[in-house]
Amino acid sequence: MAKRKLRRASQYFSGIGNNYYQLLQRSFRRSPRLITMFLAISVLMALLGLLIPPGSSQSGGIKQARVTEILDGSQVFIQNQPVKLNAVAGKGQQVRTGKARAELTFNTGAIGRLGQNSALTVGNSCNQLQQGSVLIEGAANGCTKSLVAGVRGTVYVMEVDEAGEESITVCDGEVEIRQADEPNKTWIVKPGERIGIGRDRKLKPIRRLAQQEYDQLLQGQLFRQYRRELRKTKEIRRYYLQLYKGATFPLDRKPVRPPVRPLQRPGTLVPR
Repeated sequence: MAKRKLRRASQYFSGIGNNYYQLLQRSFRRSPRLITMFLAISVLMALLGLLIPPGSSQSGGIKQARVTEILDGSQVFIQNQPVKLNAVAGKGQQVRTGKARAELTFNTGAIGRLGQNSALTVGNSCNQLQQGSVLIEGAANGCTKSLVAGVRGTVYVMEVDEAGEESITVCDGEVEIRQADEPNKTWIVKPGERIGIGRDRKLKPIRRLAQQEYDQLLQGQLFRQYRRELRKTKEIRRYYLQLYKGATFPLDRKPVRPPVRPLQRPGTLVPR
């Protein structure tokens, strides 16, 4: 009995498919333009599929963040509990650092680098920075108390200082920024630009960073000494050199080491 019902259902759906195919054939015979339109739409859909990068659903797909590197110490906490490498923070949980830095890898493949004395809550709609600084590379929306960053595969830095000032700086790609209390107003921030909220809770307009400011950022704790290089380093370099003609990209500069003084043998004087 069950086999007979299954056979009938199969024949029914097969008939629908054949009828649909015959209808397409008749339509194409009557109007050859339909073939051209059908092919054009198919090609366009295929191209759109190639242009949208994996994980572009970004924060909508973020469910957790794994601690994949710890630098400068061991003070990394999830929900105020000390953790080690490979610890996982779930959605709604806070990752906090003391005298340490931490790299987080989200389940979407995006990464976050937390500076010292920073706190970030893993979120579904956004990853919220409560204090300190964080660099995010990849499809992961970020936010502070007042600013929300809508992104797609970019590199940007969020900062909240002790006085409560907030800022978002873009290093690669473009980031759409809106104020949390005015969601209908948006601003597009480009590489080398920064937007912020002052102590008076008023919006600071978008401005381009002076070269010295950008150098300090690129040579700071969110970029140096990490085991993995950012995937977008080449793009960051390209934008930097476009902004500051004739400059040397800070991440290409070799660190300056202090001179090594020769060992002093007993009974000898070292010339000064």
